[in-house]
Amino acid sequence: AEKQREVEEAKRLRLRNRGTGFCYALADEHAEAQFTKFCGTSQSFASVKHVALFGDGDGFFIARDNGATNWIGLPALLGDRLEAEGRRTDLTYVVGGADGEYYAELSDGSSWWSGNTSARFDELARDNNRTIRRVAFGPDSSWIFLFTNGKSEWSGIPQEMSNAIKKARTTPTEVSLGSNGNYFVGFSDGAFDFSLFCADKCNQL
Repeated sequence: AEKQREVEEAKRLRLRNRGTGFCYALADEHAEAQFTKFCGTSQSFASVKHVALFGDGDGFFIARDNGATNWIGLPALLGDRLEAEGRRTDLTYVVGGADGEYYAELSDGSSWWSGNTSARFDELARDNNRTIRRVAFGPDSSWIFLFTNGKSEWSGIPQEMSNAIKKARTTPTEVSLGSNGNYFVGFSDGAFDFSLFCADKCNQL
């Protein structure tokens, strides 16, 4: 009961404080200008529930609490399929990897994925008995799934990240993988663990 109260309080504080502290930098000037247009102020960022970046800083996907989305520069395979099937406005969740892989969810409840993924990744993505909360791709074909039932599964992620998830008091709710061992994982009680080149900035936030 005490742990559940802590989780609920952490969730309340996250929602209350959303948008009050954030920073971003995209390598592509046009992409950064567009991101600033959609999320450049605390007020406009407060309703954002998911952000994904693509390519060399020249693409992003933004999802809001009300279901609205904004994006440019999607992974090429995903963009081509959306165009071919006439579904450019149907995305609700997208993540991408450095090698062009992607996982996407659409408004009709279907999901698409492609790229350098393993048989186990395919099996988990197809599993109708669990609801996916988050997916992340990392270098060297690494990946991680977080499910709404609190479970998680991964392959090839940094050992420090794996240890943090196994030792955590509560379940992971946010996750990201980067190059050179960089990662971030957030938990339902508000705790988090990371290894990032921008560690000083993250500690300030």
